[in-house]
Amino acid sequence: MNYKSLFFFPVFAFCFMMINAQNPTDPEEQFELGRQYVKQQNAEKAAYWVKKAAEQGHAGAQAGLSGFYYLGIGVDMDYKEAVKWARKAAMQGHPSGQCMLGLYYESCVGVEKNMTEAIKWYKKAAEQDDEGAIAKLGQCYLYGNGVQKNRNEAIRLLKKAARMGEETSQQMLRQMGESY
Repeated sequence: MNYKSLFFFPVFAFCFMMINAQNPTDPEEQFELGRQYVKQQNAEKAAYWVKKAAEQGHAGAQAGLSGFYYLGIGVDMDYKEAVKWARKAAMQGHPSGQCMLGLYYESCVGVEKNMTEAIKWYKKAAEQDDEGAIAKLGQCYLYGNGVQKNRNEAIRLLKKAARMGEETSQQMLRQMGESY
């Protein structure tokens, strides 16, 4: 074996790894790269990589991409696209996607308002201990929004979300004179 081969093979392997690290094909790696770009506040690259992972069926990326479209982060704001990606994540059982889909139905974002659908998705996410969904469900029971008004159930859910660190629930309970 010649000495040039011994030298160039490790260099070639290293270069290939570096190129592949910046152009991953695995959806988990793509999603993670997108998350790194979020931390670096590079919205366009974050959206690019999260979308790549979402298109390959990564539920977390689909939920994240929904948020990007909802807020217009790295992509043009598009509520229909936000709903589309939240629905894909929700259908895979992803709690954030389920909660987001509930929020879209409740708030009439990209879909017609439908509290039956909103409650359905909040409940699915709450069953997986999604603190945002638990909080939203508690608010629905408090105000009788899509469900029969039930103060006791509302307080139970708000306390659960508050203990998980959900700040809106904490504020609501303080205003109601309830501890959590």
